[in-house]
Formats: sequence, structure tokens, C-alpha cells
Amino acid sequence: MSVLGTVRARTTALATLASGVVLVALSAAWLATLPGEGSPGDSGSTSTARSLVYLGVPLALLLLALAVWLTLGNAMRRLESMSDTLERIDVIELQHRVNETSDDDEIARLSQAINSMLDRIEAGTLRQRSLIADASHDLQSPLVGLRTELEVGLARPDSIDVESWARRLLAASTDMEMLVLDLHLLAVAEDSKAPLNLEPVDLADIARDEVAKASHATGPDIEVIATANIPLSGDPSMLRRMIRNLLDNAVRHARSNVELSVEAHADMLVLDVVDDGPGVREVDRDRVFERFYRGDSTPASQDRPQGSSGLGLAIVRHVAEQHGGTAVLLPDTGAHFRVQLPIQV
Repeated sequence: MSVLGTVRARTTALATLASGVVLVALSAAWLATLPGEGSPGDSGSTSTARSLVYLGVPLALLLLALAVWLTLGNAMRRLESMSDTLERIDVIELQHRVNETSDDDEIARLSQAINSMLDRIEAGTLRQRSLIADASHDLQSPLVGLRTELEVGLARPDSIDVESWARRLLAASTDMEMLVLDLHLLAVAEDSKAPLNLEPVDLADIARDEVAKASHATGPDIEVIATANIPLSGDPSMLRRMIRNLLDNAVRHARSNVELSVEAHADMLVLDVVDDGPGVREVDRDRVFERFYRGDSTPASQDRPQGSSGLGLAIVRHVAEQHGGTAVLLPDTGAHFRVQLPIQV
């Protein structure tokens, strides 16, 4: 007998036993009120009533047991079906779902809860598989480049420019380092249990520091439009990385100018980073925050821009959400990213 069959049998036996005890107790109490058999008050009707009780109690218990058995049978069949389905599910076969019925009972709600849980597990597993595939693809290119350069250097050591060769190797290793660091940072940002090192942070100061660093490199002008020196409660290293990623993205796509501002609106700090590049297609405005998003401002291009790990904007959104805020791409001539963070100290 299966586990559910055992539960069904035991439940029926317990229900019948409990009901039998009650019926026997009530019948005994009622019989005690009747004249004893053979006594002067004993009449034919009394004897008939006594006989009905003797026969009716076992019959009532039998009918009760049958009703309990049939009622439990329907419920147990549904649970048995759910159990069979769940036994077929593993990390490879995640598409199975338990049958849902239109009944408004506990088992129907249980089946809905199980399917909802399975949907979340499948979505999480697919994200992990996609992450592994994308990370492997992006690591392959710099690794192949490193191997090619090393093979050429070993085969023709006298014909290479050592300085140029070393710079190419350094660039390839830097790409790999950036990807690995971003993967780690994104894993930390997505871990809801990972604690933030919260302390009062001046977002405007961090923004000015990152602008000063980015301005040393050749590229578009970076202009700080407005800054509000209002502290908020946040993780300084995570917020700094968020602003750096936004600036790196803007510098890569801008034609000549990038604008940054930090302003207070009600109980929110609003960070805007705007570039004068070609912008992003409307259909891709939310996709730019996906991990390893491979589009760029040019619709025909499917390659990730050089110097990008493909994780920068995903990190921006996760850091913003970790701090109770949002990150969006607004419609504009160029790319206009806006991060809103609650002012909490």
C-alpha cells in the first residue's frame, strides 16, 4: 500500500472509531433511561427501540466509514496524482506541472501553490543556464586571443614587437578580469541575503569623484549639471560601482558630451546620466538592463561594445533595487538613464 493509501485507511479508521465512541456513548446514555428488560415497565415499544439501537449503531458506523472512505478517496487520488507528477520532476525535466482543478478547496490551492513554486524554480534554473552559457561565450573570446598571441610569440619570437605583444595580452587579460569581477559583483547584488554595508553616503560626492576619474581618459566631455549634497543610507562601494558603470556606458556611446546630475525630489535622490549618442531603440529600452545584452545603439549590430562585460547596466539596476530604488532608461535623443534612491539616513 502506498503512503497516501495508508493515510487514507488510517484516517478512515480513526474517524470511524471516534464517531463510534460518540454513538455508543449516546446510545448507552439513552438506553439507561429505558426500563430494564423484563421489568414491569418494559413494553413492546421499548424492546423495539432497544433492538433498533443494537442494529442501528453498527449500521450507522458502517455507513459513516463508507462515506469517509469515499470522500478521502477522491482527495487521495488527487494527491496521488500530484505525487506522481512531482516524482517525475528533476533539474532536467522542469516543465511538468501538477493538475489544477476548479474546486475551491485546500488541495486545489495546494496544487496552485506548487505550480507557482515550480514556475519560480524553472525560471531561476533557466537564468542560471543562460548565465553560464553567456559567461562561457564571453570568456572564450579573450582566452582564444591570449592563446593565439602566445602561439605566435612562441613560433616566431624574433619577429614580434614585444611591447605591442604585451599590450595585446594585457588587454585580453583585462577583459577577462572585468568579466569575472562583474560576475562576482552581480552575484552579490542578486543575493537577497547578502548584507549591505550601510552608512551615510553623499551620492553627489561619489558622482564628482567618478566624473573626475572618467575625465582623465580621452573621450567625450563629461559635465556635472547639478549636484544635491544630501546624504542617504547606502553601501558606498556598491553605489560607486553603479555610478561608474553608468558613466562608462555613457562614455562608450556618446559622440561628444555626457551630462550628470544629482537632484533631490521630495524624499528621493534622482541621478541622471545623459549622453548625446544615437540612443537606444524603444523595443530595447528595458532589455539593456539584462545580463549580457548584446545589442547597442546601432540596430544592425549584435556585438557587445569593446571594453564592456555586458553586465554593467544589470549591476546598475540590481544595486538600485537593493537600496530600495529604481533604474530606468528614459526616452530621449541620446541615452538618458535615471536612478531614483530613497533618502534614508
